[in-house]
Amino acid sequence: MTESRFKIVGKDKLSRVFQHKHYLFQRKILGSELHVYDNSSNVVFYLRQKPFSLKKDFRVYADENMNRELLVIKIPIFTLWSTSTYNIEEPIIGKKIGSIVRWAWKGNYEYIFSSLDGQEMGKLITTRVSFSLKQRHIIRDNEQEIAEIEPYYNPFIPRCSLRIISPESNIDVRLLIAAGILFVQLELGLDNVFRSF
Repeated sequence: MTESRFKIVGKDKLSRVFQHKHYLFQRKILGSELHVYDNSSNVVFYLRQKPFSLKKDFRVYADENMNRELLVIKIPIFTLWSTSTYNIEEPIIGKKIGSIVRWAWKGNYEYIFSSLDGQEMGKLITTRVSFSLKQRHIIRDNEQEIAEIEPYYNPFIPRCSLRIISPESNIDVRLLIAAGILFVQLELGLDNVFRSF
């Protein structure tokens, strides 16, 4: 699969770590580390954060050595009611890629993906599978399904997978990766009961 198949903001070329079709996000309960694996169980992203600390930017690295920074998820300075806006940036030059607006209220949440100029490009939509308690978390643009986030409901091991369904989308794939990180950090795990957003 070539880089040209992935829509990105501007003319930048993506690193290979952004070109996989499947990612597994896993963090430690009450821990400070988050690992993201490809389909071959290789670490492709790594995040270290102090427990219960969601006031600092999420800085995403290529591995545990933390020598190569790949993404920065800017934490909002303040929130308006139940809405928070996370700006996603390239780390080296600080160039904004886009943003994710997270709306949350009483256990329900919605992610809205926005372009550089603030235009809405897509949403994370939660639907219930027929005749089942299982939910589907689908990222859609205006025309099609782009990706699916599947949580693994273990309160002690917060995990979710991200499956890229259609790389031909106006939503930058780096925003999809950021959405997976926010999802496992903010929506999953027993420790989130005690967190304040």
